[in-house]
Amino acid sequence: MLNTIKNIICPDALLDIETHHGCLKIKETAPDSALSSLTVEGLPTSSIAFTLDHQLSKNKSCFKQLSCYLNPSAPYINKGCDAVIIAVFDSKLYISILDMKSKKPKIGDIKAQLNNSEVFVKYIIELIKVHYPDKNTNTPIYCRSFVTTRICKGV
Repeated sequence: MLNTIKNIICPDALLDIETHHGCLKIKETAPDSALSSLTVEGLPTSSIAFTLDHQLSKNKSCFKQLSCYLNPSAPYINKGCDAVIIAVFDSKLYISILDMKSKKPKIGDIKAQLNNSEVFVKYIIELIKVHYPDKNTNTPIYCRSFVTTRICKGV
C-alpha cells in the first residue's frame, strides 16, 4: 500500500524521510512563521510523507487548492495540512495528519483544516481500493495533531 500511495502522489508534494534514522524534517515556508521547522523521529524506513500545503511549483496555480473542482473561496474546503505521514507499525497502517501553527492559532480553524485534510486522504485511500484492489487496504488508523509555539486549551 505504501508504494502505491507514493506512486500516485505528485512527486513535488512528497517529503523526504531520512531512511537511516527514520527522521522527517518539516519546514514552514511562510515568512512570518514563528515555527519554521519540526523534526519527527522514529519513523519506520518504509514510511512515506507528503504535504497538502505545497507552495513551490513550476505551475504556481497547481497547488493553490486541493481540487480544482471545488470553489477556492469556499471556507476551509481547500485548506491542507503541512504533512501527512503514513507508516506501518505492528502490521497496522497509521496515517498522521499534522500541521504547524505559530502565535495565536484559532482552534476552530485548526480542527476544520485537520478534518478537511483527513477527508482528502481518505479519498486517496478509496481511490486505491477501487483501482488497486490487490493492494493491502486495511482500515487505517488516523491521528490528527498540530504543533504550535503557544499553549492551547480545549483541543
